[in-house]
Amino acid sequence: DQQASAPPAKRRRRSLGADDAPPRAPSILRELVSGDRDLPVHRWRELTRYAPVGALAEPRAAQTVGWFWNYVALADAARRFALLDWITGYRRLPAGGFPPPQPFMVILLQDRGPEGLPCAHTCGLQLDLPVRYRSEEELAERLGQAVANHEFHIA
Repeated sequence: DQQASAPPAKRRRRSLGADDAPPRAPSILRELVSGDRDLPVHRWRELTRYAPVGALAEPRAAQTVGWFWNYVALADAARRFALLDWITGYRRLPAGGFPPPQPFMVILLQDRGPEGLPCAHTCGLQLDLPVRYRSEEELAERLGQAVANHEFHIA
C-alpha cells in the first residue's frame, strides 16, 4: 500500500484531503528564538520594576513614569524597538520574558534636574530616569536625544 509507506505528513494530507488541511500557524519556534514581532506596551510594563523601592509613592516620580509609558505607547514601532534596544540590548521582547539573571527591566528614578539625559545600562536592563523634567515633551526630547546618541558616558 502506497499510503502506508508515505511519510506521516503525506499520509495525513491524503487522508484529510487537500481542502481539509488545517491552516498553518505562525512558527512558534521563530517567536521563541527571536522574540515577539510586536512590542506590546502592556507586556513591556509587566516586565518592568521601579527603584528605589517605594519611589512611585512620590508624585513627581509617578508622573515621570506615566510620561515615559505615554512616550512608549505613542512611539511608532521603529522608535519603540530602538528604545528597547537602547535600554536592554534586546531588539525584541524575549518570548518568555527577560532571562536570568535580570528577569525584569528596572527604571531607576533619580532626583536629577531636567538638564540630565536618561542613561541606560544594558547589562542590568536598567534605565536611570531623572524625575525633574518639567513636562512630558521635555522627557520625550531628552529620551530621543539619549537614544539617538548610543554612546557611553554622555549623560
